[in-house]
Amino acid sequence: MTQREAILEGAKKATRLHEVLGTKEAVERSSGRIDVFDAALHQGSMLLFRDLKKILGAYLNEDGTPGIIVTTQRPLSIQRFTAGHELGHYYMGHDPSIDGDEILGATNELALVEVQANAFSAEFLAPKWLLFYHGRHQGWDADAISNPVIVYQLSLRLGISYEATCYSLRTHDIIKPAALQSLLAVSPKTIKRQVLPDSYEPSNWFPDVWLLTEKDRGARIEGQPDDLFVLQLQEKSGAGYLWDVDSLRAEGFEIIKDERSNQNRADAIGGSLLHRITTGAAPRPAGSINVAQRRPWRLQDPPLEQLRIDYDVTGKEHGLPRAQRRQFDAA
Repeated sequence: MTQREAILEGAKKATRLHEVLGTKEAVERSSGRIDVFDAALHQGSMLLFRDLKKILGAYLNEDGTPGIIVTTQRPLSIQRFTAGHELGHYYMGHDPSIDGDEILGATNELALVEVQANAFSAEFLAPKWLLFYHGRHQGWDADAISNPVIVYQLSLRLGISYEATCYSLRTHDIIKPAALQSLLAVSPKTIKRQVLPDSYEPSNWFPDVWLLTEKDRGARIEGQPDDLFVLQLQEKSGAGYLWDVDSLRAEGFEIIKDERSNQNRADAIGGSLLHRITTGAAPRPAGSINVAQRRPWRLQDPPLEQLRIDYDVTGKEHGLPRAQRRQFDAA
C-alpha cells in the first residue's frame, strides 16, 4: 500500500462510519461539531482519559475487548484528534497501538497504519460537508475562507486546531496551496490580537477568542474555561434600539470593552452601528449568553431582537467521558 492509498482508505472508512452513525443529521441538530468520544462509545470501545505524560493515546485490545486511552495533558482539540486516531485504529482492524507526538507531525515520517489512522481522524472530525455547513450558516464565501480570522473561528466551531483546519480546507480543495501557506504563516496569537480590542492585553494567550454574531443565534459552543468572547452585533441605534449589556453582567460576565463604530449614518432613521462587546471568561462551566436589542425607555415592550448562545466551557476531558458520566447519573 502506498501513502496515498493509506490516506484514501482512512478517509473512506471515516466516511463510512459517519453513514453508519447518521452523524450528519445529528450534528446539524446540535452544536455543529463531531462528537468523536460518543462515536467511540457507540462502536463498543471503552474510553478513558488518563494522565499520560509521554504519549497522546493508545488503542488496546485485551482478550477481544477494545479500549481507547487519551491523555489529559493536552487541550480538548488534541484530545479529540487523538481519540479520532485511536478510533481509526479500532474501526479499521489495526493491531493495538501506542501513539505519541509523532502523529501530529509530518505524514511521510509515519508508518502506513498511522497514516491511515491520521487520515481517518482528519476526515471524521472535519468532513467536507461539515466545512460547507458552517460556511453556509455563517455566510462565509470563498474570499472569507482565505481570511485567517475566519479560518480560526471555523476551527473553534469544528473543535480542532487552527493548523488542522487549514489542512482540511486544502485536503477538500476549498483553498489552493498558496492560500494554505499564507494561512499557516499567521499564528493563532496574531489572530487573537486582531479580534480583541487594541487596548486589552490578556494575562496570557492560551485562551481562545470567540467572535460571535447574530449568525450564532441558537448555537451551542464548546470551549475552554478561560476563553474570551467578542460579540459583534448590528445595532439599530438610529431608531433608538440598543443591545442590553446589563444582561451579560447579570449572568456574571466581566465586560472588558463596550464600543460602537459607525457603519452607516446612525443618526438617520433606522441607521445602524456595529456594537462590539468583549467579555472575560464565562462565569460558570455551562450557561448562556443572552442579550436583547430594545429601546431603553420602553423596557416593557418585546425586544426588536433576541440573541441567545449556549456555551459549555468545561474544557478537556478527565476520567470517564462526560457524556458517559451523564448517562450513569440519569440511570
